[in-house]
Amino acid sequence: MQRSLWIFAGVMMILGVPGTVRGQDQEPEIRTLAITSFTIPLGQGEKFNEYVDTYIIPPTQADPNILSFRFARHHYGGGKANAWFIAEYASLEGLYRSEEFQSDWYDEQFPEGTPEREAADKATQEDFLPFFSDHSDELTTVNMNRAK
Repeated sequence: MQRSLWIFAGVMMILGVPGTVRGQDQEPEIRTLAITSFTIPLGQGEKFNEYVDTYIIPPTQADPNILSFRFARHHYGGGKANAWFIAEYASLEGLYRSEEFQSDWYDEQFPEGTPEREAADKATQEDFLPFFSDHSDELTTVNMNRAK
C-alpha cells in the first residue's frame, strides 16, 4: 500500500511539472505606475483638497486610460504632510494617451477666454502650484504576478 502511494505521488509530481513550467513561460502582465510625491504644510491642505476634488478627480475618473488612481495623504507624525498621486496604466503608451485625454478634457470643460477658465487658471496658480513646486515624479513598472 505504501509503495502505491509513493508511485501515485511521483506520477502527480510529474503531471504537475508541465503546468508549473507552462505558467512560468507565460509573459507576465506589466503595468505602469506614475507616482508623484509632494508636501503640503500642515494646516494648509484644505484649498489643495478642494482643487483636487474640482480639477483632478473628475477628469481622472472619466479617463479610460487610467486603470486606478489614488490621492494619498500623510496620516500621522512629522511636521509636513506628504502627499502622493498614484495612477496605474496598462502601459507607458496608456500614460501618454491619458495626458492627451486630460488636456482635451480640461479644454472642453474650461474653454480659453471664459470666466470658468480664468477661475481654473487662478485656482491652479494659488491653490495647486505652491504645494506642487517641490514635487517629484517616478514612473515604475509592476509585474502583476507579484501584485495583489
